[in-house]
Amino acid sequence: MDFICFFSKKVWVFFSVFFFIGSSFSQENVLPEHFMDVFSQSCPKCKAKGNILQPSEEKAYHKAHLFFSKYELDSSYVQVSKLLERMNIQDSLILQLLHSIKGFILNEKLLHEEAIHSLKNAIDFGYFDNGVAGKSQLVLSEIYIKELDFKSAIEVLEHWKSNHYKNASRNSRVFLHNLGLAYLHSAQYKKAGENLRESYELNKRFKDTLGLARSSMDLANLYYVQYLDDQAIPLFKKGLYYAKKANDLKVLQNAYLNMSVVEENRKAYAKAIAYRKHYEKIKDSIWNRDKVWELAQKDKEIAVNARESEIQQLKLVTDLQEAQIAKEAWRKNLFTVLAISLFTVAGLIGIFWVRTAQKNKLIKNQRNHLDRLNRTKDKLFSILTHDLKTPIHAIASKLQGLMERPTDGPLQQALCESYRLSKKTSLLMDNTLHWVLDNKEALRFFPEVLSLHAVWNQVLYDYRPILEEKTIHFKNGLKNNQHIWADLNSIKVVFRNVLDNAIKFSNRKSEIHLKAETKGNQCTIELRDFGVGMETKQISAQPDTQGKLSTGLGLTLCREFVRRNQGRFTIESEKDGGTSVFITLYSNELKS
Repeated sequence: MDFICFFSKKVWVFFSVFFFIGSSFSQENVLPEHFMDVFSQSCPKCKAKGNILQPSEEKAYHKAHLFFSKYELDSSYVQVSKLLERMNIQDSLILQLLHSIKGFILNEKLLHEEAIHSLKNAIDFGYFDNGVAGKSQLVLSEIYIKELDFKSAIEVLEHWKSNHYKNASRNSRVFLHNLGLAYLHSAQYKKAGENLRESYELNKRFKDTLGLARSSMDLANLYYVQYLDDQAIPLFKKGLYYAKKANDLKVLQNAYLNMSVVEENRKAYAKAIAYRKHYEKIKDSIWNRDKVWELAQKDKEIAVNARESEIQQLKLVTDLQEAQIAKEAWRKNLFTVLAISLFTVAGLIGIFWVRTAQKNKLIKNQRNHLDRLNRTKDKLFSILTHDLKTPIHAIASKLQGLMERPTDGPLQQALCESYRLSKKTSLLMDNTLHWVLDNKEALRFFPEVLSLHAVWNQVLYDYRPILEEKTIHFKNGLKNNQHIWADLNSIKVVFRNVLDNAIKFSNRKSEIHLKAETKGNQCTIELRDFGVGMETKQISAQPDTQGKLSTGLGLTLCREFVRRNQGRFTIESEKDGGTSVFITLYSNELKS
């Protein structure tokens, strides 16, 4: 069924290739060290050359050089601009270097249009032995790739390759890689392959395991987009091999995802699920690594504060007891002096005081005990839901693998029922964990621009067996270019809950429709089922098609998480007429 695929081949290849454009910059960027060396060598004050610049120009040039060497780019930019705009410098090498430095700083500040103008000025001054123009070309090509102007990037990089690529260096592999990607996006596969393979050989020569992992997957994507699976798949496997050796979680996560998609397209679902499990495990470990530590720190702080509070309370009780003993002693001495007529009244007052103090102490102890029980309850909920989540997910994955094998009717029905129960338990655990975290104000939201189609494909993958077992047709009307601005983990919880409810309240051989509409800066997602429906006042108490009542926790989380993502959550339903859930979110980043 088409809706359960991760992505189609062409869509996946596009996103995969586009991802590696960004990753290529993260491997190695054009660093300012080369400019620093030439800047220092051309500074008259540092090298005592003399007679190259006027005294005022020499002072400004030296300041610009010193600021740049400390990577104080704003201060250096002020001095460079002053030299270019207010002073009459004649030396071509100095002018070329100043334009190059200005372009480099503007690029660092993400002012690409102004940076392109300055770098072109530097290149126009000619080519000197110091290689400043060559470095300027490389920075210029980097800007073009960031701006997705691949034609201009190819022109600049080919010019650099013919004029400056004489001896292969460690930095050359990054620019050959970028040239290959530019050709790939221009659908010039032959030239893309030549440059990507050359970059791969340089990574191999310099024994860069991480670079080999990326290069292998880049070449695999090149072949995969041309449907040359026999050449692409071994490279995907090699990329996974190098990613394991490089020990970079992000690259390893992407390598497992590549293999999962490849095996899915080859209909090898067992292998695809195995790779997908590795991908999810790494993803969870990246996400949970900081979250678990943060929860542990908060629990530790709470425990320390509680212990200190107990010590203070014990100290206060001790002081009260000592004061009470002293008061009783003084009162006894007073009683010996007072007349026997006052002894009875004083005794009654003393007894009443003691009983009041005992009641107050008992109330304090009970309140403290209740507070400790509440903290223990919250901690117990977090531990149970978090520790049970992984084995339940593993059981569901094994059941899904068994369901894909041909079996007889009763066994298949038992497997389907077990899988449905495991997914229901997993969803309940997930809801409980998020509810506890949200009530403890320990849940963090990190909104970002998300592909709506991609997020729903991830959610649908887990519910494919349940939809098939209930013979429900899922009509996916989402488009690839629709996006939302939301926190990934919380919005997936919302989508899983509304889809789970739609399945539960749908009859067999029914349909579920999913579509989204973007207007202005908002995207409205509608999930509609044609099941039993409900009256508005019974939304949280309506039984599903099997007569079971839900806890209502899922809808509560949906409303809260959509609100936390600055969206709207509404439900429209009628008895025996189906239910429509509307989720309205922003489609891009909010500007403050």
